Amino acid sequence: MPIIKEIFAVDYAARNAEIIHYSNIRSALTTFLITIAIVTLEAHFSMNCEEKNASGYVLLYCSRLFLGVAVLICLNFSFKTEKAILKKKKIWKWAQKTTDNNYPYGYKPQNPEIRTKMVKDWVNWVLVAVTALIFYWTF
Repeated sequence: MPIIKEIFAVDYAARNAEIIHYSNIRSALTTFLITIAIVTLEAHFSMNCEEKNASGYVLLYCSRLFLGVAVLICLNFSFKTEKAILKKKKIWKWAQKTTDNNYPYGYKPQNPEIRTKMVKDWVNWVLVAVTALIFYWTF
């Protein structure tokens, strides 16, 4: 049992680090890409009608591309974060049962369970709504 407790401590710490890592990557990359998208949109709309040649439309399409990539990255890292959270919860539930010797090695949450958690994350909804609004506004 002492070896299992040591495994629990290491595994629990690893899940915490994983959650923090995925969350930080999600926020940093999403913020960076949205900033680039807004700057390229601003550059496109600040051009005069005479200046809006091919380069103006390249800016518009690039901004849409950056917004799309930002949404995909946010959703991908949200998925990974929620997966790590579910793993951590499973390990914690095991730790509450001190008599159980069946440590949840290699526990993998099911995709529907992870997606259910993602749907409850309001950041994902805000990002998708803002992106949809910008796409609608630029067409």
